[in-house]
Amino acid sequence: MDIAQAFRVALAKQQVSQSELARRVEATRPFICSICNGDRQPSFDMMVKCANALDMKLWEVVKGGEE
Repeated sequence: MDIAQAFRVALAKQQVSQSELARRVEATRPFICSICNGDRQPSFDMMVKCANALDMKLWEVVKGGEE
């Protein structure tokens, strides 16, 4: 699993839309969409913001959601 998939899985589990995540991290929906599609790698700061917004631990994001 990669970073994009880790975010997609977390969004689905928590029933949070990409638009809602974008609002929580003060980004645009197209930007979040590009991260979730794997078209773009988030900066470290954005990874932290997204992880916090989705109640994920940073290691879960970095390892792609794998334990």
